[in-house]
Amino acid sequence: SDLDPAGDAFMPIATGHDGTLAYTTSQRFSESRLAWVAAGQAPDPLPFPARKYISLDMSPDGRALAAASLEAGRYEIRLLDLSRGTEQRLDLAGSNWTPRWNPRGGTLTYRSMRKGSFDVYQTDVAGGGQEEPILTTEEDEVPRAWSPDGRLLVYSTSQPDGSTHAKVLTIGEASTPSLVATHSIDPADESRD
Repeated sequence: SDLDPAGDAFMPIATGHDGTLAYTTSQRFSESRLAWVAAGQAPDPLPFPARKYISLDMSPDGRALAAASLEAGRYEIRLLDLSRGTEQRLDLAGSNWTPRWNPRGGTLTYRSMRKGSFDVYQTDVAGGGQEEPILTTEEDEVPRAWSPDGRLLVYSTSQPDGSTHAKVLTIGEASTPSLVATHSIDPADESRD
């Protein structure tokens, strides 16, 4: 069938006033395999199953990959151990994606949808998976990057006019987020240096 019964938030569907249904048969995310790619070399596939991967982030020590994928209509985050070839699905409420490792290591921040808007949560994956909310407002927040010292979180919020605001939040202090930029599209990703 053309429509996926498991659901796909990115398969455009529209209805006309006369009841006409218009849709595409392609999906935004298709199953893909993860691989290492070195300049001038053929891809070296990693030992993980093909999935509808949507976002990835390498751990600060380079030994793990946080991978978000679309599975049965939900976004799931898995930790992929690159040296052992094993994986662990994080047991998180709601739909979760856009993982970002804190440079201090051991803590993963991600976008979560639990109450109708996008919020930012973090989980201590090194110390037992204790989860806590970082940003839970009526705005749609998306974690974008961490400062090198792991104290500042850069995130974006979607505005009703279609613009995106980039903001910075100091973690561990009672502070008001600072607006640093306004964009009509998503802000660029971070540079590790």
